[in-house]
Amino acid sequence: MQKIPRLKMIRRDDWLVESCRGKRVLHVGCTDYPITTYKIENNKLLHARLVQVATEVIGLDIDKEGIETLSSLMPEQKFLVHSAEELDQCEALAGQKFDVIVAADVIEHVSNIGLFLAGIRNKLNPGGQLLITTPQAFAIKRMMAMILMGYEYVHPDHIAYFSVSTLSRILSRYDLKVEQIYMFQWRNPTFKNWLGNAIVMPALWLSGGRLCDEIALVVK
Repeated sequence: MQKIPRLKMIRRDDWLVESCRGKRVLHVGCTDYPITTYKIENNKLLHARLVQVATEVIGLDIDKEGIETLSSLMPEQKFLVHSAEELDQCEALAGQKFDVIVAADVIEHVSNIGLFLAGIRNKLNPGGQLLITTPQAFAIKRMMAMILMGYEYVHPDHIAYFSVSTLSRILSRYDLKVEQIYMFQWRNPTFKNWLGNAIVMPALWLSGGRLCDEIALVVK
């Protein structure tokens, strides 16, 4: 049993950008399949914002088409087509360490989470940080859909949803410790999203953020 404190609400991308300011960064999952081009054209791609504030950013993704798109638009930046589960086998990263590794909404796609976390641990500088964001198992929107309509809404490429406790436990198996916990709601420019967030906001406040869409962790 783990007591979850009241959680501060953040805006995901703003938080990630500020956390990477002045740091050497490995951005795992740097494309945004299947809307990479849309994000670039509308100045909403996280990787482009990280490049503006970090001292160095290496982008890594298994999405070959997305990497090719980013490479053509940002030819001065370094991108790698590689599986997040096999960082230790990536020759281009051999011997390299990073101040920050960003894994924003990646872990829920990964088949072998142990390999993924072991590779990340080996790529962090002493005192370095892993920034993880991922959908939360106890999100009130997901639970309401199940309770009221009997539907389990799952992204077609997601294979796991985590709680703070379960994610903390698997991180600890790879000598990674959660230092800070935040929450956030997904926002997109649609009335449906605005209305959904407005409806659940009182419950989020009453629960101290424990029923949010996603969790964000600072891990060392």
